[in-house]
Amino acid sequence: MTIRIDKSSVVDGMHRNSALLALKSENGVPIAYNDDDAQRMEPLWMASLDELLELLAPFARMSVTDSGAEYLLSMPANWDDAQEGTLGRLASGYLVAALTARWLDAVRPDSAMLFRSLNANTANAINEILYMRKKP
Repeated sequence: MTIRIDKSSVVDGMHRNSALLALKSENGVPIAYNDDDAQRMEPLWMASLDELLELLAPFARMSVTDSGAEYLLSMPANWDDAQEGTLGRLASGYLVAALTARWLDAVRPDSAMLFRSLNANTANAINEILYMRKKP
């Protein structure tokens, strides 16, 4: 099974989170990302990918390209493969929140912690799905 992650989709999700934070904050200032931030974003992106890889271990291997990443999962034969789509959506959502938290660390640490705490629930859901087995 392969989970494909599109980098631009994850970055767009981070943009949406930033815009929502701006709407909810008193001063309404978004923490925007632009093309000048690409070099600064790259280590945050890689750290987020590694964080998800650690969560998917011991089932996954990761390969990274310029456009995103792929996680190749070697699941047991009795894994509930009906969960494949849900696992992919959760993994993508996890990356959006992880990248947003890293992006906010320097400027809004309280908001970064909120995204991390929300991601803990996603991590638990991913873990449950990884260990789902078909009934004999």
